[in-house]
Amino acid sequence: MDSTLNISRSLDNSMSMINQSISAKDSLDLSGKMLDRYFAADDSFPTLLDKMQITKADSNSSQSVSGCTEYDYPKESLGMPSITPLKSRHKIPLPGALLEQWNDAQNFHRKMGIFPSINRVWVTIDQEFFLWDYTEGTDLSYFDGMNSTIFAVALVQPKPNVFQAHIKHLLVLATGLNIAILGVTFKKVTGVDGKTIEQLELTTDTIYEVPTEGVITSKIVGTDNGRIFLASEDGNLFEIDYWKDLGWFSIGNGRRCKKVCHSTGTLSYILPSFLTYAITEPSAIIEIAIDNTRHILYTLTENSSIEMYDLGSDGKSTSRIVSLSHSNLEHQVSKLLRTMEIAQITILSSIKIIEETESPNIHLLVVSKSGFRLYFSTGAITSSNTRPFTLQLVHIRLPPGYNKVIGESKPSSVQHVLYNRGTIIMACNTDITNYRPMLWCISPDEYAFSSNFSERYFITDLDVCPLTLDNIGPNLLVYNDPSLPQPPLIVRQQFENRQEYITLAPQGLEIFEMLRPYDTLCELLASSQGSETDAIKTYFKNFTDNQACVACLTIICDQSLKNIKIKEYATRAFFTHGGEPKLVTENLHESLHELTRVPQNNSFRSSNFSTSPIPPSSLPTFIKNQTNITHLPFESTSVQYSSKHNGLYLFVSRLLRPLWNIKAVNMETTDGKTYIANTVSPDDCSYVASHLQTLHSFMNNYSKMLANYSRIPLDTSRRTAIQDAHQSESKSIECLKQLIVSSAEVFNLWKLLSEHQFYTLANELIDHEQRVLKNITFKELILSHQELCQTLVQKLLNTYLNENSSVESISTKLRQVCPSIYHSEDAACTKASEMIKLAQSTVNEDERKRILYKSLLVLKEVAPKFNLTSVCLQYTNCAYMEGVYQICKECAKKIDPKNLGGHYFVNNMVLDTDGPGYGAYMLRLNIYKEISASLDYLFSIMVKNPSVIIPTRPNLIPGILENSALTSEQSSNLISELIKLCISCDDEIMHTVVYRWMIDKKLIKETIEMGHHSLEKFLLAQSRCDDNNNYIKDVLCRYYEYNGNYNEAAEVLASLAKRPESGLTLSDRLMYLGRAMACLRSKKLSTPALNVTSLRDVEDLLQVAEIQKMILDLLLSSQIDGKADIIDKLNSCLFTLGELYSNFAEPHSLWEAQLAILQLSNHDDRELVNQIWENILLKVVEDCGDISEHNKMTIVLEKIKSLANSHPINSSTFDLEYVTTMLEYLNCNFGGDLESVYTTMLTIGAPIESLVTIYKK
Repeated sequence: MDSTLNISRSLDNSMSMINQSISAKDSLDLSGKMLDRYFAADDSFPTLLDKMQITKADSNSSQSVSGCTEYDYPKESLGMPSITPLKSRHKIPLPGALLEQWNDAQNFHRKMGIFPSINRVWVTIDQEFFLWDYTEGTDLSYFDGMNSTIFAVALVQPKPNVFQAHIKHLLVLATGLNIAILGVTFKKVTGVDGKTIEQLELTTDTIYEVPTEGVITSKIVGTDNGRIFLASEDGNLFEIDYWKDLGWFSIGNGRRCKKVCHSTGTLSYILPSFLTYAITEPSAIIEIAIDNTRHILYTLTENSSIEMYDLGSDGKSTSRIVSLSHSNLEHQVSKLLRTMEIAQITILSSIKIIEETESPNIHLLVVSKSGFRLYFSTGAITSSNTRPFTLQLVHIRLPPGYNKVIGESKPSSVQHVLYNRGTIIMACNTDITNYRPMLWCISPDEYAFSSNFSERYFITDLDVCPLTLDNIGPNLLVYNDPSLPQPPLIVRQQFENRQEYITLAPQGLEIFEMLRPYDTLCELLASSQGSETDAIKTYFKNFTDNQACVACLTIICDQSLKNIKIKEYATRAFFTHGGEPKLVTENLHESLHELTRVPQNNSFRSSNFSTSPIPPSSLPTFIKNQTNITHLPFESTSVQYSSKHNGLYLFVSRLLRPLWNIKAVNMETTDGKTYIANTVSPDDCSYVASHLQTLHSFMNNYSKMLANYSRIPLDTSRRTAIQDAHQSESKSIECLKQLIVSSAEVFNLWKLLSEHQFYTLANELIDHEQRVLKNITFKELILSHQELCQTLVQKLLNTYLNENSSVESISTKLRQVCPSIYHSEDAACTKASEMIKLAQSTVNEDERKRILYKSLLVLKEVAPKFNLTSVCLQYTNCAYMEGVYQICKECAKKIDPKNLGGHYFVNNMVLDTDGPGYGAYMLRLNIYKEISASLDYLFSIMVKNPSVIIPTRPNLIPGILENSALTSEQSSNLISELIKLCISCDDEIMHTVVYRWMIDKKLIKETIEMGHHSLEKFLLAQSRCDDNNNYIKDVLCRYYEYNGNYNEAAEVLASLAKRPESGLTLSDRLMYLGRAMACLRSKKLSTPALNVTSLRDVEDLLQVAEIQKMILDLLLSSQIDGKADIIDKLNSCLFTLGELYSNFAEPHSLWEAQLAILQLSNHDDRELVNQIWENILLKVVEDCGDISEHNKMTIVLEKIKSLANSHPINSSTFDLEYVTTMLEYLNCNFGGDLESVYTTMLTIGAPIESLVTIYKK
């Protein structure tokens, strides 16, 4: 049995609460719409193609050049100190033993490089191979399994489903004789300081090994899907193709891999490489670049030629597409740069991939030795979905020093290049222009929203030119579609750590980190020691106030920043330079255009957010009244929000951006089983929630400053306009606070659910809820689906309760992380539920009742904000009727504190359904229905009737009352107990619920014997509401009879008998009239004088009804047309004597009925009466048929005896002389006994004197 409480707060729907919920919903709706607009603003950044000023319309012939103007490499503004974004974080020397071997091996072949994905430096000295963990400074691994000099090394991803799960990487080592592939695994070990570290291990034997056939491998690169490509010094591109199962290639030699040459066609499968070596002039491949987003591979040779290979749309095939020779490249460049020395520009140093997320149209970046950047497209710029077919130069970017600025440095002798989402790092060696090695950094991050191709560059001196460069990727939080263009760093910086770059030389590693835009402000605040210096003002000017305010908030909410002073400076800068809202009047068309306008010469000036972001039709009233101030024909007056406001919204939008529109769950499959899993990791949920909570605390701490007006003009009209603008902005900020709270709580809850086996909780949802959960986004979950969160909370609590675990800790945790979802009353409900479950397992009766009473006290405190259905049914199962009664009574009291429903009921329920009394009455009635539900359940056990079903309630937990331990006798006693408790209450509405239940169950005797005065009122009210309810009226009569109110009983009975079309038969009406007569003739009548008229009336009705019954019986035994309709008509109501005579007795020749009608009406028409007697006698004779005449006469005389009982002799309906004469006439005709008529007359009481007189005549 599920004994938990459903905490949906289904009763929390009174009018006062409804108004609050609507307000909260409007706040979330408004802030959500505004947030969508800020998302759109951040998505309005110009693309790389836009910055190159290449339009898709004329892309077939359009090429461009940049780097020649002062806007391409802007100088620092006045007052802005020079802060180098690329900073050296720390240097790490190589281990002494390794450095010693390196220095001792100067005459040997030696190389070194970095595997940043596993934090290792690798070193080869001839055939020896070393791996060193540079983060821990330990774990120096040594591998000496190679038998010849190692020329190339790579760490690649394995193909899926080929190796066991513990092999995370493959190490590829290429020598002059063979290529060996080893598996890389990690084992967790405890260091000397007790810290757990991951120790790298290589498989003891090579997994794959293939011969090189005399070709020296110069480069090895792996793809994301596990393919391994090798570049050779002879200019060919090879691939190591490996697989899991044995194929036909392996027959005879046991190999599971082969080397394939992609440069010379399919003959490479069977021809040795030395035959292909002689075909073309060799040029060693010095670099391979793989675009894993588009599945394209590029190679760069020593003679500056580029080749492109298409790996197929699925990345599983290979085809050589195009080769761009050095001469062809020179030709393309010369058409764009006619005044420069082309030969120097086209000596290439490196090729880099521009991934699809950065630009769907530009694909390849080529960097020359002199720092020139050549951008290529592999197809038509107008389409990004076609497979590559060409290498087209589309843009040339000149390095710094070519824009006619005297004395500006130029890069030269570029040895190594790194490229990362727009930022390029170049390591330059010494030459005639460079007196020492340099590290050039060129970055567009500060100008992401500028339409110009503007970049900042920085130069760092090095002690020695590094042998290699690499980057350590930041912690990206990308849950959106990875194929979509990613926004610039200014938008992503809240989620990304600083980008780190590594340089490696024999002396050791040097790790540099790239400052994010807000890091720059942090450095300025630290150096300026204040918020109003020229440097800070310049920062706000260069970055725009909106973006600078976001940077301030990022510093304030940065939990890793421990410098309180800098946070204080950032807070002051936020309020000092954040501006004020104001009303602006502008042309409506221009206003709409301004929302997406991007100025030409400013770093981050995207959307100005100058007008109210939401159309007036979708705004709540309080905003609508503020924004539509005037109504000009072609102009609109709107609020231009301050940069503080825009900064707050931008900060929240960027924090929520990666998660806002993604689904909250996804379907995962493990061991063939599919289950619902959380999309976002607990750590990411915690990160977002903690930053939102920090921002909310900041907004609360400085709420007055966010609302204050800094300058109030004396002019009244201007003062009003400013106040209107401030009120509008304050309302908008309050809406944002509501959104922040809701978002933080949802992500906190999601983290908590993930820590409790989310898939098991999701499986507990019903089908409809699971369908909603599978398709819901975090945006919908935050804005409009809080009830789903509450349901998941309930499932979480159920797991604790069903395992008999204490819920106190989890309840406390829920209150901490999501108090708006899990309220204080929810915690009380959970506590009460735990008590009820404990009581169910408690044997001692006194202790059990004590626990239940404590649970009742807890629930009373939070009534009615819980699921009353669940509470009542659990108390019922615990045989705690006092709890059912008390909790219902308390809920009614809380929801209708002024007893408006009771007054409405007492005042005979005036039909005013719009008034507060009716609403309160219905709320009370809805609460008391839970008493009926409990009685229903107990009654079903009492009668042991499994077909009796508990009425379905909207929030009933399935199975909550299954397998009850109550017996029939216990149930009967509990029914009596609950009924007595309810009747003892002074709330007559509760009485009516009990009465209705008892009457529905045919418990009439028990209902009446309770003898409560409210029963009469209930029965009267019910009979008035439903005049056709004969059952209620009958109960009312029984009530009156039981209490000696015979006048009232007779009145109700008579009204029942007289009411037409009520479903009663004529026999029922006679029965009611008979009971009315009995009541009126009772000796207990208190006022007999007043009942004489009533008695006579009822007697008259009864006599007429008896004649109507006579007619009915006569017609039932007759054969006439339309008999059924006539019978129904006679049953439908009581008719008068005249109606009975004219409508039934006369038309259907019912002679005896006619005679009875004439008698009862005292109608004195001797001729008519005699004619009726004649017809009666003739009818009797006719009905006798063919029997003997003697018997016929006997039957006639018996008929006379029968009629004489109803018609006294010599009355208006019995003419003795005429009847006697008729009988003698018949007797003579039938030849009967002479004395038979005379004797019969004497028998029926005819006076002998009268008979003598008749016979004398």
